[in-house]
Amino acid sequence: MSLLSSKRLITCCAVLAAGMTLPTTALAQRDYFPSLQNTKGEATHDVPLGPIGAVVRIKWGSGRPVVVELMKRGPGQRSGLDIGDEIVEVNGKKCPEYQRANSTGGYGPPEVIGNAILEAQASSQKELVFKVLKKDGKVVDLEIKLPKRSNFTTTFPHEDSFAREIIEASSERLMELQKDNGSFGNDYCTAFSGLALLASNDKKAARAAKQTARFLSDKYELRGKSPDRKTLQTDQGSNWMVCQVGIFLAEYHLATGDKSVLKAIQDCCDRMASRIDPPTGRYGHGGTNLPYEGKGLVIINTHAHLMWALAAHCGCKLDKEVWDLSMKCLDTATAGNHAIGYNFSARSGHQGGGRTGSLACALRIGNLRLPRLTDMGTWLGDHYKEFTDAHAMTSMGIIYGTFGLKATHYQKWEEHMRYHQWMFALSTPENWRQGSYYYGQKGNHGGDSYLGYQQVANFTNILLLTSYRDDTLWMLGNRKKEWLD
Repeated sequence: MSLLSSKRLITCCAVLAAGMTLPTTALAQRDYFPSLQNTKGEATHDVPLGPIGAVVRIKWGSGRPVVVELMKRGPGQRSGLDIGDEIVEVNGKKCPEYQRANSTGGYGPPEVIGNAILEAQASSQKELVFKVLKKDGKVVDLEIKLPKRSNFTTTFPHEDSFAREIIEASSERLMELQKDNGSFGNDYCTAFSGLALLASNDKKAARAAKQTARFLSDKYELRGKSPDRKTLQTDQGSNWMVCQVGIFLAEYHLATGDKSVLKAIQDCCDRMASRIDPPTGRYGHGGTNLPYEGKGLVIINTHAHLMWALAAHCGCKLDKEVWDLSMKCLDTATAGNHAIGYNFSARSGHQGGGRTGSLACALRIGNLRLPRLTDMGTWLGDHYKEFTDAHAMTSMGIIYGTFGLKATHYQKWEEHMRYHQWMFALSTPENWRQGSYYYGQKGNHGGDSYLGYQQVANFTNILLLTSYRDDTLWMLGNRKKEWLD
């Protein structure tokens, strides 16, 4: 049990021992975290309802979400909401029909309910009215009382008090999830969590990020003599993890000047240089194996370029021939709209936010292909509602899509962040100090389940809500070394 959890338990026990009555909200389920069904291939989408303490399932073409899960004694259940209830109206308005097309984003119940939550919590009434159809056929109005919270101000997505509350709470929760050895689960998740702690720019979070850097550096540094090619190709088999670990360690070195991680960064760069397919420049999920009948997947290329671009500023040696070969592979996967496709045979913008955004960051950091960057920014700016749909990982798509958009089209980045306020509302618990809930994409989010939904929820919101800063991560525009106090 974490220290913070212990303090909560001690406080509750002390109150009960004194014969005092806890307020109704204190009796709510404290360990609640929404369970979202991964609806890959199905005609539904599970969505958390933030402080209401519920999960609804929405069918494509319907504007009536159905309650499939409730937090015990949460605001929703206390208001009379039951599993199986069909939400007919929200504050007297019907929700538009929800569509499967990624281009429509959250248009429909998610947008309507999320924005209604923000308005209700910021008002003196603090009530949200659902008209619901019960299982027995009766239609009733339920007044859901929500805890008072501030709303996003006109300064958002820049410095904002409500966003700061979410960042601080999510950072605290993320640190509670950190293991004693500094990890957060698998290495991809651990690297993203470390990035989020760095981006928080908080002393306590910085200490946790240092512990994470030590863990990953020890694991990914090849000790002894210079490793041979076979070792580089097989050691730490996942190409996803090698790249993401290299990205985090490079950002950590740029933030702190810690030289102890440089060898691990160089080894990650050399691993990816040795694993590229010589004739084609393609990569697979791990090692030198090329999946999908040899077509590979270029999301690994874009991850590698981002790692290499950051590593160059750390003083690491890069293989220019490998960089150029990988860029040629990316060129074959780039459509006329300048979005990065899945591979050379799937040249479209489908799930392209994560790929296009991460490459845009790499090119901006390297100050390369500036005319192409402008075109990539135009595509990202026109498709930000689709960022959550990426390689079975909502997190990667919306994080790298957001970072790339900021690097290429600043005004569209602001528009994207303001649009997604409803999503932050749906991922904020009744007790906001519990951190963040997970909001998944419309399709397959199995990759995020592999990372851990709680970790993903918290590091995603931290990285998105700190993306306005240009004095922290180099991916976000900082060019100062040893910036972390």
